[in-house]
Amino acid sequence: MSSLWILTWSRLRYHWLTSGMLCLCLSLTFALPVTVQSLASRYEQDLRARSLATPLLLAAPGDRIGTVIQTLYFSGSTPPALHAGQLATLRQDYQGRFLPLLLGYSARSQPLVGCELDYFDFRNLSLAQGHLPQRLGDAVLGAQAARRLQLSLGDSLISDQSSLFDLASDYPLALRIVGILDPSGTPDDQAVFADIKTLWTIAQLLHGHTEATAPEALPHLSATDESETIALDAGLLPYHEITEENLASFHLHAPDQQLPLSAILFEPASQKEATFLRARLGQSTSLQILRPSEAVDELLSIVFRFKQFLDTNFALILLVASLFTTLVILLTLRLRKPEARLLHRIGSDRGTLFQLQALELAVIAGAAFLLALLLASLAQLLAPSLTEWL
Repeated sequence: MSSLWILTWSRLRYHWLTSGMLCLCLSLTFALPVTVQSLASRYEQDLRARSLATPLLLAAPGDRIGTVIQTLYFSGSTPPALHAGQLATLRQDYQGRFLPLLLGYSARSQPLVGCELDYFDFRNLSLAQGHLPQRLGDAVLGAQAARRLQLSLGDSLISDQSSLFDLASDYPLALRIVGILDPSGTPDDQAVFADIKTLWTIAQLLHGHTEATAPEALPHLSATDESETIALDAGLLPYHEITEENLASFHLHAPDQQLPLSAILFEPASQKEATFLRARLGQSTSLQILRPSEAVDELLSIVFRFKQFLDTNFALILLVASLFTTLVILLTLRLRKPEARLLHRIGSDRGTLFQLQALELAVIAGAAFLLALLLASLAQLLAPSLTEWL
């Protein structure tokens, strides 16, 4: 048997390129379905965990699944706006924790989320550095956002302008980085968080004034005026940065009840309170109440129908790969007939020749299986990073 191993190893080394390509093709054929299944399971697990951690969601009538995806994962189109007056009414009529969110803005392509401080406790987000937002213009970075943007405490981050052609819709604001969150393995890692009032400032609903006699205002005046009471509002002289000096001059330019919100997360005080809220708002035309887990399950049912197609496709690929491997083996045996005749002439019987060829195939198949196992294990280790990237 040792002589067969020597002959097998010698031949595999001599034909290393052919043997290596066959081994690689077999290993990829084995590893690809396992890897896709592993990533799909991890992705499904992450989606379900995020939705199950959010009991109820209140939003304006519209696309149910789109609203849940945008609110939970900060991806997709912005849902229709609610109003702060609706939040005040809900807090007065129902018991539980209402967490408003304002979405649809970004800073250097990272989602910019307006929230209250309770949101960090609700999502179990802890700080790695700094502190949570304490005033207008403060921002906190998720762990992944901090790495991508290469920012640290004390740096400034300019918000993106949603439209280059409508300068009155919003205006870039320099956000002051006051905190960086610990990694949580959730979409919160990719976001930039600020107080809702800071996003209202970007939307030109809350802004400040400066006196026209201030040095920074002079270039914006078209005529000289000796009065010290003239003031320029944000329409003429918008602040690019909120500082301690100009913070006191900021005020709302819209009624409190009409200020926009994107959605409201609701953590009921009891199951009875949740049932009561769903019953009361079930027929509402101004609010819809969603259970995120149901919307995500509906989304996954659509997505994993496509996965069933992929599974069938992988089965066909495996069949084609098996036929191709069989063809390669048959062609190899045909090319090795002179070698077989030579071994037969020096005393090898047909059984020995069969064992030699079977041993070569077994070595290649075994190496392909081990390589496939290694690739699948590597994909499993990288699954969190890959699902975040996806």
